[in-house]
Amino acid sequence: MKKIPFLFSIIAALASISANAQYWQQRADYKIDVSLDHTTHKFEGKESINYINNSPDAITHLYFHLYFNAFQPGSAMDIRSLSIADPDPRVGDRISKLKPEEYGHQHAKFVKVNGKNQVFQENETILEVTLDKPLSAGAKA
Repeated sequence: MKKIPFLFSIIAALASISANAQYWQQRADYKIDVSLDHTTHKFEGKESINYINNSPDAITHLYFHLYFNAFQPGSAMDIRSLSIADPDPRVGDRISKLKPEEYGHQHAKFVKVNGKNQVFQENETILEVTLDKPLSAGAKA
């Protein structure tokens, strides 16, 4: 009988810890201006993002997905689709057979934060931006 109150007190303590944990989510408002050259099948554009750091910590990096970069022979997506036991039938070996003019690409020419150029690095489908100064908790850029 004494085990039930002990178990109940552990559950109550965990619930109390959970209830006190603050939830937060970053906010990013996008404005995208893009055009398509239908003869070359290429997009070109620029994007402005109003980013609000809602986390309790300062951040030193921002990350962006470059999804189109997955559509190139030898990409992680290509290797995955060729090597997993049950590949997505829509992909299969299609990426490995793309011709150079069919490759997907997304490349940033520059990244500015508050008007200042930032250092950035592409790693396949991820663009990592190293901020020149940390973005404080609650700050906007």
